[in-house]
Amino acid sequence: MAKRGPKYKYTPEELVVIIDEYFNLCLENKKPYLISSLAYHLGVDPETLTNWGKVQKFSTPIKKAKEKIKIYAEEFLFCNNKTSAAIFNLKCNYGWKDVQEIKVDSKTEIQFKFGFGEEEEED
Repeated sequence: MAKRGPKYKYTPEELVVIIDEYFNLCLENKKPYLISSLAYHLGVDPETLTNWGKVQKFSTPIKKAKEKIKIYAEEFLFCNNKTSAAIFNLKCNYGWKDVQEIKVDSKTEIQFKFGFGEEEEED
């Protein structure tokens, strides 16, 4: 008996059609593009969608859909004057970091006093 791989809910061709249907429905209903709602439309959870993206025959349509969702999100962040959201996106997706510059003056002296109570006078 020949070894069979896992069964999938859709063929690659069906997946492309249903993904396109999802984006068209979002446009018609003025809804945002989201990974979670794409997964829901496909009748799977987001983790399954991610796993399908690792399967060669599904990787291209899944990657294209995720890229379209990412572009949508980035455009929304930048086009709606959401500065903090844009900064968050740049940090999470593009390796940007907050940098603090601290200058230290090498002439600064730090003195520590140790002891308890009043200082004793020397004779």
